[in-house]
Amino acid sequence: VRSITADIAAICMRKRPVLFSYTGPPPVSIAGVATSMMAKDSARLVMVVEDDLSVRRPLVKFLEMHGFSVVTAETSDEGLDLLRKQKLVAAVVDLRLRRGSGRDVVVSTPADVPVIIFSGVPSESAELERLRARTRLIEKPYSLVLLVETLEAMLSESSQNLHP
Repeated sequence: VRSITADIAAICMRKRPVLFSYTGPPPVSIAGVATSMMAKDSARLVMVVEDDLSVRRPLVKFLEMHGFSVVTAETSDEGLDLLRKQKLVAAVVDLRLRRGSGRDVVVSTPADVPVIIFSGVPSESAELERLRARTRLIEKPYSLVLLVETLEAMLSESSQNLHP
């Protein structure tokens, strides 16, 4: 049985973006908050709003492998609830959800929190990127490596703005 680490490492070696399915065990979930058995840095708490489990699972695992703590939401209402309850450093949001719109989550996210939108339709995010300076698009199918690099760059920009 191959581990998710080996699967992700193999995918990272590819040159083109890949969207893949993860068939391993799900993260342990307590009241909509994904947790991991690994020690995580709560100062690097990222929210992932994605209703497709085959997209959400590998994304959460990859973020955790890069030292992030992750909370998840499947609907816009769950995402909005997490925004009220958690101190986030960033959010990764799918605009097209089965229940609600990721757009509601993006516009409700505090201005100092970077947001990465991932969407298969770039025109959906163009307005949000213009309205909200700390917002970037990653197109589906997306590269997990590119997503994490973009997230790290946005967080680096944030810390430089706070500590010139």
